[in-house]
Amino acid sequence: MTVTATIDGIDESLQLSVIPIQVTVTSGARHVVFDWTTDRCEELDLPDLPTRMIRAENGSLVYFAGNAPRFYASRGADFDSLRRDCSQPVLVSADRRTPDSYENWEWIWSVCRIGSTWHALVHNEYHDTFAATCGPGDPSPAIPAGTTR
Repeated sequence: MTVTATIDGIDESLQLSVIPIQVTVTSGARHVVFDWTTDRCEELDLPDLPTRMIRAENGSLVYFAGNAPRFYASRGADFDSLRRDCSQPVLVSADRRTPDSYENWEWIWSVCRIGSTWHALVHNEYHDTFAATCGPGDPSPAIPAGTTR
């Protein structure tokens, strides 16, 4: 395949080789990694976004699947030994009540580890606690947008 580009009237071409990559996916038996009835740390501790499984620096697994206002993770050497760590949430929502703070109810959306440093992208939701149509005083996502109480 040849790619050609023109910039300021100058043409250049580059020959590229495309090498197909074959991927085989196999699946085994189903495996439950989080059972809300037995594994939760509190009532709102449930997978509310896409879950993420990351391998820690020591080789163990860390399973991120949680909910605001306190987001918990599970840890273990493998899928069979994953246990919810209720001793401390990995993220506690700031629960600020102003939309311009961008620190309202927060979820860990994506995680990556580079060496011993962990990075997370945080999903933030503001739920109006003042408007009469939004459930005054209730910052939780229990009231969908456009719904009145």
